[in-house]
Amino acid sequence: MLRSIFIFILVNAACIAFGQGRHFVFKDPQVQRVFSKYASNESLKIEAIDQLQADNVQISDLSGFEKLTKLRHLSLSKNLISNVYPLVTLKELKELNLSYNLIKVASPLIQLPTLECLDLANNQIKYCFFCTFPRLQILNLANNSIQQIHGQGDDFNKFLTHLDLSSNPLIQFPNKFHAPRLKELNCSETHLNSISSILDLKSLETLRLKNCPHIQTIESLFQATPTGMQCVLPNLKELEISENYLNDNSRNLLNKIRQGTLPIHFCLNGQSIEPNQKNVAPQLNTVQF
Repeated sequence: MLRSIFIFILVNAACIAFGQGRHFVFKDPQVQRVFSKYASNESLKIEAIDQLQADNVQISDLSGFEKLTKLRHLSLSKNLISNVYPLVTLKELKELNLSYNLIKVASPLIQLPTLECLDLANNQIKYCFFCTFPRLQILNLANNSIQQIHGQGDDFNKFLTHLDLSSNPLIQFPNKFHAPRLKELNCSETHLNSISSILDLKSLETLRLKNCPHIQTIESLFQATPTGMQCVLPNLKELEISENYLNDNSRNLLNKIRQGTLPIHFCLNGQSIEPNQKNVAPQLNTVQF
């Protein structure tokens, strides 16, 4: 894409955007320059724009964005944004990408009740606030400065399916973290020292714990059975973990798993493992009358 193309706009109808004497002021000259070329179109109604992408154009001030109240999908990645407060009026927003900015405080975004997908990776966030989003499904907080997670409750995280906390100085995962639909959790390159609190996430299918030097045992994740091994997370199908940090018992445990001791197809550190037939529960023959 040419450097001169600063912004890409998608709209539902053929003729939408400003005109008819309405004036919108964007304090940031980069944003003002982009929207000014649409001002001559009298049929254009700026409030009706529902999708907007303005990545990597050196935007630093979001003043004026509060007028874009019909936005449902917004991407402002790779800019110079530090203040997200002008976005709190976008009550219809479902997808928001603010990755690779200068954001330290993102808590104003909890005022967006319909948000389903939020990308805040590669910012400067220290305090985790995502537990207050009622409809959030996908959250990327990778490569920030988060040490702890606060504010979880039964009324939130009900729809959360994917959570990326990798590359944070995260010390611990909260006990009894309520995320009944969470399928993928990435805590790679963190300071976690235990997986005990993760064992409550019974819907988890993928768990990533690469380069976590303080995690030395995963024995609580698996249980021995008369025919082999069983994972305490009944839906887990993929595990990534740095084995060089584990103690001898945990490394021996992973070696047994590589021998097909789990009764399901399993992926361990990228290796696909099929179960031994003796560990697969026999199929019952059904008789129809």
